[in-house]
Parts: sequence; C-alpha cells; structure tokens
Amino acid sequence: SLSLSGNMGRKKPKGMPKRPLSAYNLFFQDEREKALKACAVQEGLDPDAFLKELNEKREKNGRRLRRKLHGRFSFGDLATYIAGRW
Repeated sequence: SLSLSGNMGRKKPKGMPKRPLSAYNLFFQDEREKALKACAVQEGLDPDAFLKELNEKREKNGRRLRRKLHGRFSFGDLATYIAGRW
C-alpha cells in the first residue's frame, strides 16, 4: 500500500496566509498608500493622520470592513491608475 507522509495532517496556524503576496500585491499596497496621501495633501489634511484614521476604521472586531472608507476614488479607478504605473 502507498504510505502518505509529509504535512497531510498538519494545518497552518489560524491567520497565516495561504501563500506569500506577489510583487504586484506589494506594489499595489505601496501605491495605494501614496495615492491616498496625495489626496489628503490636496484636501489640506495631514496625510499621516488621515491614513491612521483610515486604518483604525478599517478594522472592527478584528475583521475588515467590506465598504469603501475614503470615498476619494473607486477600486476600479485606483486599479487602472496603479496598473498603468506597474
């Protein structure tokens, strides 16, 4: 009979990602932050305080909120802008 060995019985700890983020995911995160900071500066707000406020609103009871928080631009517009820079 065939012996199954390895990590069949082991599970990753809860909260661990299934795989690492791709280079594009990391680039997108950085560019999103830059774009939000630029919007905050344009509106005369402190960019660091603005991002801190967004991050505080983002999590509620340990879960991500499923809605647009900043209202500056849609995800599609942001994705198109960042893809052009990639």
